[in-house]
Amino acid sequence: MRANLPALAGCLALVALSAAPVTVSAQSPPSPGQPRSVFLQYDDLAKAAARGGEKEIDALVDSYLMHSIAFPAGPSIRRRLVNAELAYRTKKQRPIGDGDVVKAMNVAAKKYMAPSFMRTTDAQVGLVKQVLERGAPALDTLSCENEGGDPNAMSPAYAGLLLTFLATQKFVNGNYQIEPDVWVLRTRSQMRGAELFPGKVRVREQPTRWRMPGAVDRMLAEPPADTNMFTRLMHGILDDMGVAR
Repeated sequence: MRANLPALAGCLALVALSAAPVTVSAQSPPSPGQPRSVFLQYDDLAKAAARGGEKEIDALVDSYLMHSIAFPAGPSIRRRLVNAELAYRTKKQRPIGDGDVVKAMNVAAKKYMAPSFMRTTDAQVGLVKQVLERGAPALDTLSCENEGGDPNAMSPAYAGLLLTFLATQKFVNGNYQIEPDVWVLRTRSQMRGAELFPGKVRVREQPTRWRMPGAVDRMLAEPPADTNMFTRLMHGILDDMGVAR
């Protein structure tokens, strides 16, 4: 069964503005409960993964792949991220930085001639990471323990979540389908507003979403398999991000 991507499109906005309830329009598919429950699940799974081993890491990776645009990825993608996470704990895999995520997404956007809003920046990646940790604070426990507290150092499992979450938003959430620098300015302004006026109900117009080309839609509709096009694309992106095979 294909993941309900439109229902996930509001995840980040709801967590980023958690200090202020958001009233969505009648046309808006997500409900507040569903996206929040996804973040609670990530938080619980990240806690277990940080304390546990291969089984717990696999559960976290499997969950975020299933709740993202990476749903068609074959089992080799999950296995690669789990193995890299285990290698990271023994210093056989280097940490993944914000810049690695930026590079991987931008190389893919250029290679496949994607719209310019599919690009990202250090500022956007850093802000998305900040907001992810508002919804699932335990994600931070996966990283930086042996990196001297470097805030840009992530474990491979965390980097995979950040990558797939941001890519999903750019594909299905009209709020992300603008230039990254504009998105950063708007999101920071919304976050400041939520902090200054907690509890204020805001009605936001639902933006027009990008219509995916038929070839992309067909690729995303493929059942998970190591032989499909999406899996090959995903391995290339992980290569550019510095995740060991």
